[in-house]
Amino acid sequence: MNATRAAEIATTADPAASIIASQPPTLLVLMTSFVHGGAERHAITLVNHFSRSMRIVLATLKPDMSLLPHVHRERLHELAFLDARKGLDAQALGRLVGLIDRHQPSLVLCVNAYPLMYAHLARRRAKAKPAIADILHTTLVRTWKERLQMLVYRPFYWVSDRLVFVCDNQRRHWQRRGLFARRNSVIYNGVDAQAFVPFGTAEALQARAAFGLGADDHVVGISAVLRPEKAHELLLQAVAQARAAGMDWKMLFIGDGVTRPLVEAEAKRLGLNDRMVITGLLSDVRQAIAACDVMALVSVSETFSIASIEAMAMGKPMIMSNIGGAGEQIDPGRQGYLFPSRDVAALADCLRRCWDREHAARMGENARRRVQVEFSMQAMLGAYAALLQGLTAQSRPT
Repeated sequence: MNATRAAEIATTADPAASIIASQPPTLLVLMTSFVHGGAERHAITLVNHFSRSMRIVLATLKPDMSLLPHVHRERLHELAFLDARKGLDAQALGRLVGLIDRHQPSLVLCVNAYPLMYAHLARRRAKAKPAIADILHTTLVRTWKERLQMLVYRPFYWVSDRLVFVCDNQRRHWQRRGLFARRNSVIYNGVDAQAFVPFGTAEALQARAAFGLGADDHVVGISAVLRPEKAHELLLQAVAQARAAGMDWKMLFIGDGVTRPLVEAEAKRLGLNDRMVITGLLSDVRQAIAACDVMALVSVSETFSIASIEAMAMGKPMIMSNIGGAGEQIDPGRQGYLFPSRDVAALADCLRRCWDREHAARMGENARRRVQVEFSMQAMLGAYAALLQGLTAQSRPT
């Protein structure tokens, strides 16, 4: 077999093979930190995959290291901590300029707006002039400070080479508000449907026992860091309403965070202490998801949840606030249910609709099929491979 034909076959088999075929380009990935969050997990997934075929330089601006153990550090060309002590830190910016000139990346790929600002300011000072792209995971801004920040960040998007939105509803939301780059794309988040698989009956019962849950319990779970925007207290209030109507749900909160004391206080107020389990932060959430009949995401601010796709891949129906890309993930009654954000009565009604275990199981099967077809890891990585190939090819000369 000649070399040309071998390369064609490799390209067909692996979405990243077209990058491998030539001298590997250098990609600088710039994140705010390794804090627990969907955007950070998404970026680490891309870094771990493309570090097989590209020279990856990974840099963070802030010192939180929570997700650092998930990074395949041995495959990185360099891991850099820029140690920004304030919003715009001159010393951190100087370190980024040095990083760009030392490695001369073809592309700086940023995760959200704050790193994008640093990338553009650093490129102005650097000798090397890489292309700049951003993956935006944000939709709603909640405070006046965040709104002001987005006004400051907007011009940096206008002069970026590419802006990647993670769902179409998010793209429409921001483009109506004048946020766009020279070119814009939508690439859905994806998960590994071979890693996130439904548990068998015996395994699921063992998972329940590990969290103190019984075989006959109806369990609704949330896989999300306990932060204000995740609004765990809304599920507590809906469970209290469902309980008053004769449906006694138990709750498994997968994660931990700053609002844990508030959530525990609300559970106590509602008399649901013995109906709630908080797992703490887990390095592997699959056993906890398997312990649930239904998964929920009741956030008041969300774009396109990776945690919800993981649950769907494991055959769990989703109850979701109808915000961000939730309507692109599920069709009500087929893969789960949507409810208006903050509407506790509507959320309680979704719990009522999911009480029938056979109906919930059918929706869970539909949910897994949707992930396999539309939100798979292979589809996501293939789209990013094409994106990175195009952007590294158009990189500015030094």
